[in-house]
Amino acid sequence: GSGGRGEGGGEEVARETPLQALVMAEQLFMCVKNFNDEAFWGSAIDRIANKHVSRGVTAGMYEVVEGALNAALAEEDLSALSPETLRAWEHAFSTLKNTLIAREAAIVADARGV
Repeated sequence: GSGGRGEGGGEEVARETPLQALVMAEQLFMCVKNFNDEAFWGSAIDRIANKHVSRGVTAGMYEVVEGALNAALAEEDLSALSPETLRAWEHAFSTLKNTLIAREAAIVADARGV
């Protein structure tokens, strides 16, 4: 590489995954892993939704995340995954997105006294 960082330094930096992406991947994995566990969903959704509201996350931001997730998946070789598995992931993300959007809207409405 160039710039005094040693061999391959630039490529290593370019491949680093931002912390937020790792956190989101972990949360999505936990949601899929516990998809049928109602106790998990109750506490996880409340925790995530409250964090999102406190940080100003809006419903429109989910479309951006979904686009980024789809772009990242498009860069991977998904040929080993069955169409059913891909549909299950799409369903899981859609369910999570819609559940969080609804819960976050309820939190905001409660805070406004609506």
